[in-house]
Amino acid sequence: MPADIPEYHHFELCVDRLPLIKSVDRLSFFVPQSEMLRLNISADTLRLNAEDADFEMYGEESLPCVCKATDGKPMSPLAAIGMKCGSLSQTLKALTSEKVCVRIISPSQAIIIQPAPQPDTEELTMLLMPMLCND
Repeated sequence: MPADIPEYHHFELCVDRLPLIKSVDRLSFFVPQSEMLRLNISADTLRLNAEDADFEMYGEESLPCVCKATDGKPMSPLAAIGMKCGSLSQTLKALTSEKVCVRIISPSQAIIIQPAPQPDTEELTMLLMPMLCND
């Protein structure tokens, strides 16, 4: 029996898709082994960073975004969400929309990625599991 995709989420992040793909692809060069990318989200900024401590390589980029708490409370910065660069990049490249909305329950639960706006003929939903971040 397939698991249900959660219909609720605590945060919704909207960001331009192409700049996000380019940032993820650039930062993937800093973490060739682990592919660990950390997403730090605030109300108006998505900060992405990648670090390989063994080879002392580090990269960071910031993108403008709109993130809001869906429960009406003021937006506070989230704990870092760890994502695998390749999985996030492939998911974003499979979409064709100008923007994407990322729905987040918590940093340790699956995130939902959807095109914004949704195509007229179908509803697309992508689900990605985060990686454990040691922050």
